[in-house]
Amino acid sequence: MKISREVKTAVLVISGILLFIFLFNYLKGENILDSSRTYYALYDNVEGLASSTPVTINGMNVGKVKDIAFTEDGSGQLLVTLLIDNDFQFSKNSKAQLYDLGIIGGKAVAIIPAFDNAENAKSGSYLETTVKA
Repeated sequence: MKISREVKTAVLVISGILLFIFLFNYLKGENILDSSRTYYALYDNVEGLASSTPVTINGMNVGKVKDIAFTEDGSGQLLVTLLIDNDFQFSKNSKAQLYDLGIIGGKAVAIIPAFDNAENAKSGSYLETTVKA
């Protein structure tokens, strides 16, 4: 069976578009094939925190900040969306602590795990927040 020139061209164009979308997301730091878990944290002030900032547990990089946006309720609080790798589990009583990265500036988020017998935090849940002074 002979495949027409138009079908070959269509397959080539569609695969090129899909490759472009995948590479564009890869360069943005997002892996569309990865199923990381999403958590949320509410802060009053996140000065110096930016998207793609690392999220750590005990100093080990376990994810990143996906998004920072104002809450829709008009309270002025900021909703920080955290993407955490599937390899890491922590209790629902754990805290998301905002801390300084160093002298140069910038902030990052550290998950302070609670070593209790509570169930693990589920994707989509809100974490209690603190700010390291």
